[in-house]
Amino acid sequence: MIRQRPSSSVAARAAVAAILLVLAAGALGAQTFGRVVLTVTDADGQPLPGAKITVTCELLPRFHKELKTNKKGEATVAVVDATKRYQVSVELEGYLPHQESIKPRLGQTSRAQVVLRSVTSQVPPPTEEATLTPAQEVFNEGVAALQQEDLTTAEAKFRQALEMDPHLEAPVRSALGGLHLMAGQPESAIADAQALLALEPQNSRGYRILYEAHKALGDEKEAEKALKALSELDRGGDTVAMVYNEGVESFRVGDMAAAKARFAEALEMQPDFELALKGMLQVLLREESHLEAVAIVERLLALHPDDKNLLGLRHRLYKAAGDETKAQEALAALVEADPTLVVQQALERGVALYNAGDARAASEQFERALAVEPDNAKAHYHLGLCFVNLGDNAKAREHFERFLALAPDDPDAGTARDMLNYLE
Repeated sequence: MIRQRPSSSVAARAAVAAILLVLAAGALGAQTFGRVVLTVTDADGQPLPGAKITVTCELLPRFHKELKTNKKGEATVAVVDATKRYQVSVELEGYLPHQESIKPRLGQTSRAQVVLRSVTSQVPPPTEEATLTPAQEVFNEGVAALQQEDLTTAEAKFRQALEMDPHLEAPVRSALGGLHLMAGQPESAIADAQALLALEPQNSRGYRILYEAHKALGDEKEAEKALKALSELDRGGDTVAMVYNEGVESFRVGDMAAAKARFAEALEMQPDFELALKGMLQVLLREESHLEAVAIVERLLALHPDDKNLLGLRHRLYKAAGDETKAQEALAALVEADPTLVVQQALERGVALYNAGDARAASEQFERALAVEPDNAKAHYHLGLCFVNLGDNAKAREHFERFLALAPDDPDAGTARDMLNYLE
């Protein structure tokens, strides 16, 4: 018994849903991942293998990585949270130690170079340095203790510096806010941030501390208020990443409206933010907003013009939207990029549709395969089966005969001969 053929809109939704599942693993799985390739050289630009690299993060006290550079002087620092800034220490016998901070790019691989100076190298005399006050020196001792994760000493030093010089309240409150986040004391961090913002209302770090602290407490309403204020002050990479992550969280709990708003906000800050584009695409696919989705696909193709998955999705979305002209143009671009892929996908979809009882839709897929590859034997064989089911015996015979001419020794050749005898 032949089952009723699903409507074209149902078939289109099924095709788009399949792509959605493929894209979902990539975009959301890479939520905050980042990678930095460090290249360590001497002053002459020669690579230095065997250099010890230690990576820590003030806001992630348990994060600690130790690496060594390879023969090319390279080491790759991979982190799961690229929204944070990381401290890097580089050491090698015979060279002066080097310290700096790095900020990975969300979902991407970036590169950085570290130049080590030989202990015997001639260093030009330093320029006149500003003299630090006793309070500033104590504050810097607190910073050093914080970098060593000695939170007790660091807090004592910061408070001592503030007693010595009340004018240091803003940097002290900023430092204490980060320290209390590290210590798992979000209520204290909130108090520090509020004190900082009372002094400097436009200080973006104050809002960043508020956001992190309220998130730690599970107070989503206050965290959202802090993030909104932060995004108005600072549209840089850290803030964009935080807005994007809020979108991911909303997506995962099924709040598509909130996810869409967050991804849109991230894209307003950074129009070519690839992860936010992919996040927005997933929301639009869930909504079956085909024309909006294909606009996002076009923006992603501007970044990756040869991405075959995107080229295929563009074709399906135009098809689902009923724009046959654009669909044919998109198909032509896909065929040009990878004809074999088009044929393979058409055959797979055709077989699935045929097995589901939709011989008409299946025949369209096999004909699509033949439009690209006219002598594809399997496409002719399956078209023969489709036309038998559709009652068009003349076309069925035509395709079975063509199949046998192309592949007489195929495992399905016996079935094709039996079908020809039956049709006669």
